[in-house]
Amino acid sequence: MTSLAGRKVLLDTNLLLLLLIGSIDQKQIDTNKRIGKYSAQEFLLLNEYLRDANALVTTEHVNSQTSDLGAGSLTGRYREEFLILLRSLHELNTVNLMRADETNQPILSLGVDILRVLGVADAGLINAARENNCVLLTDDLRLYLMAQRQGVEAVNFSHLLQ
Repeated sequence: MTSLAGRKVLLDTNLLLLLLIGSIDQKQIDTNKRIGKYSAQEFLLLNEYLRDANALVTTEHVNSQTSDLGAGSLTGRYREEFLILLRSLHELNTVNLMRADETNQPILSLGVDILRVLGVADAGLINAARENNCVLLTDDLRLYLMAQRQGVEAVNFSHLLQ
């Protein structure tokens, strides 16, 4: 297992959703349509794995996807808390989360071949990981393999579950 001690970590949308929703209420993990494939145990593993990381890095594309998918799958106070937590993630140390830095990945900076295969958000993750010297943590096998082919350090979250 790759150590994240002192490293910056870039999470894909699914893992950022798991981290945020699980931080609000772990009981929501099993019932949420966007992260229902995960369990509270996997949330705890993600939290533990991130514990020694120096910082989180996000992109505006991942923040947008996370906001849309998370807010769209939650109601009432959970929706409000989710949106507050996503925003505050970039301001201060909230709950057990470290502060996140947001990086801009304009579409014109993304390689056409990678864009064709992965789409804007995931192509931006590869660029952001490279530019910010981050470890990319994902549960998306295509993204993981493409990142490795591009020389970006990536960890497949599914591998941590074994």
